[in-house]
Amino acid sequence: MLISFSFSNYCSFKNVQTFSLLGSEKYQEHPENLIDGKFLKSSLIYGANASGKTNFIDAFYEFRDVILDSTSSEKEEPLISSITPFLLDDVSSNEPTQFEIVFKEGDVTYRYGLAFNSVQILEEWLYTKTARETEVFFREKQKIIYKKTRFTELDSLIENDRLTIDPTTPVISVAALTSKKICKTIITFVQKIRVISGIDESGFKSVTYELFEKDEAFKVWALEILKNFNIHNLDIEDINEDSPNTRSKVRKLKVEVVKKTKEGFKNFPLSFESEGTRKVLYLLGPLYDSIKSNYLLIIDEFDSKFHTLLTKEVLKIFHRFSNQTSQLVAVVQDSCLMDSSLLRPDQIWFIDKNNISGESELYSLVEYKIKQKKNYSNDYLEGKYGAIPLFSSYSEIDGLME
Repeated sequence: MLISFSFSNYCSFKNVQTFSLLGSEKYQEHPENLIDGKFLKSSLIYGANASGKTNFIDAFYEFRDVILDSTSSEKEEPLISSITPFLLDDVSSNEPTQFEIVFKEGDVTYRYGLAFNSVQILEEWLYTKTARETEVFFREKQKIIYKKTRFTELDSLIENDRLTIDPTTPVISVAALTSKKICKTIITFVQKIRVISGIDESGFKSVTYELFEKDEAFKVWALEILKNFNIHNLDIEDINEDSPNTRSKVRKLKVEVVKKTKEGFKNFPLSFESEGTRKVLYLLGPLYDSIKSNYLLIIDEFDSKFHTLLTKEVLKIFHRFSNQTSQLVAVVQDSCLMDSSLLRPDQIWFIDKNNISGESELYSLVEYKIKQKKNYSNDYLEGKYGAIPLFSSYSEIDGLME
């Protein structure tokens, strides 16, 4: 499970930002929202438009790409060369970008990170912790120090005390290709990071369709939820079409929902359903997949197309069925979700942007001295926590309309 993710000099984030899913000891409410009574199952991220919320999501995505795809033979340029540093000053573009992830697997805590510019990886490190933290390896450009008794998979990648791999490639990625030891553990966890958009279902609705067709347990679970929308089944039919470019069949689906009417059960095109209902249907696949496979599911615009009560129910579903190490991180706009009957204060995060420097900042509600409230929405909208749109004056705009 994820404990924390830190990053710096990435897009609108200049200084080091640390996002944590370690629960605060100050709060005892909602034990059902915790893993092992200690780690958070979910977190919501708030912020104004253009504050850096999508950049926060993209940081996870870029980190995942660098680790998993740097060894791909299909890449035309090093992946690190396409990552954008903070550009709104004269210094940061020449400084390294840094990512670090801390996660727990079994009884072991892993801390892995790397720092790089567009040309090479400058530093890379891995530490593990059971009783105390110990260094597994530390890389500085092509030099590396490592525990030879614990990290024998590096032996074949070193010649004359220097790495023989491409300087733009993480050593963890190369070592994992042939190793089933510690490197594979890192890669396996990074593979469990799934990033999807809440406003573009095309990237994940196929997951739901496939589960409906192949996983009977998922079908039963999903239909129990969908009955609340008078959807009692899905009829999925293949309509294969010839592709003029590849001379192969392109899978096209005809999807209908089965609804209960006065005359009995009848089929209707899925397109007849509202966008919100369709989104619930599409999200059930990734949510179920995350719960069963212990993924970290990250969703941008999670609450778009949803009524407040519907978003709350989806969160409750995740909290109720997530019994192992699956986690959900969601970017939202609906302040009504800041409900103490649903979330703990340490599950609420904000992203704010300094309008002068252009820097984004990530911080938690727990950083404020707050009293227990039924809902933190009013305080948020009044600007007590920042991370809201600010309009200094309408007078100039009014003058332009005269």
